[in-house]
Amino acid sequence: MEEVDVNLKDIETREKAENYLKDKTKAIIKKYHIKVQPEAVDKLIYYVVRDFIGFSKIDPLMKDHLIEDISADGVNIPIYVWHRLYESLPTNVIFKDETELNSFIIRLAYLAGKNISIASPILDASLPEGSRIQLTYGNEVTRRGSTFTIRRFKVDPLSISDLIAFKTISSEMAAYLWYIIENRASVIVAGGVASGKTTMLNCLSMFIKPEMKVVSVEDTQELNLPHENWIPSVVRLGFGHEDKKSGSITLFDLLKAAVRQRPDYIIVGEVRGEEAYTL
Repeated sequence: MEEVDVNLKDIETREKAENYLKDKTKAIIKKYHIKVQPEAVDKLIYYVVRDFIGFSKIDPLMKDHLIEDISADGVNIPIYVWHRLYESLPTNVIFKDETELNSFIIRLAYLAGKNISIASPILDASLPEGSRIQLTYGNEVTRRGSTFTIRRFKVDPLSISDLIAFKTISSEMAAYLWYIIENRASVIVAGGVASGKTTMLNCLSMFIKPEMKVVSVEDTQELNLPHENWIPSVVRLGFGHEDKKSGSITLFDLLKAAVRQRPDYIIVGEVRGEEAYTL
């Protein structure tokens, strides 16, 4: 058996990583004179790339731009997705083994630069490409086994024109919001879970003049502003054991820092604690 050592930190782009894995796979086949049909080679390369630098068996779901959320509720339960056109749908993707699901949860945490374990079984984080993840590990807090929810990051965010076209808001309401934001009024965006609060907040931020200084404060980065003069800030978990963590940076800390950075606008992704007093 040939062992392929891949240090992705030394490979600059995903395309280069894919080419590296393809070349390595073909080299191993050639080295050991393995008789493989051309179509089988392509299939083998697909699985190697998928499992090394992709998202394992949910990789096709991660590549579908119409899927907003991907979630697993435990072992032997179909993966569910929220599709922009067809809403909630079950898929034929299932983690049938507890070890496989746990390993995938640990892999997601690793990709986000975090750790998850029985000692700290709950994790909120962001993947490198911007998608937000919520993970639970084991069956102590989620009785049917490990779970994950991936909120997909939209590279090309919706504009206010899109919201008008979708009849989310009227053109009159959009004009009113434009007016009050240009005049620096305070705005609160409230709504239920997955109701489009972040999408609305991102659209409203586009009314801010390009030369204005913007500071955003979030648990995990979800906003995607076009402004150059923008400081996106996110919280940081502490270091050490759960009950002795130090070095945590909270929303409250970030908000206190933001008001000292002389911003024209402060955007707070979520208000649910002591940061409300600063506002």
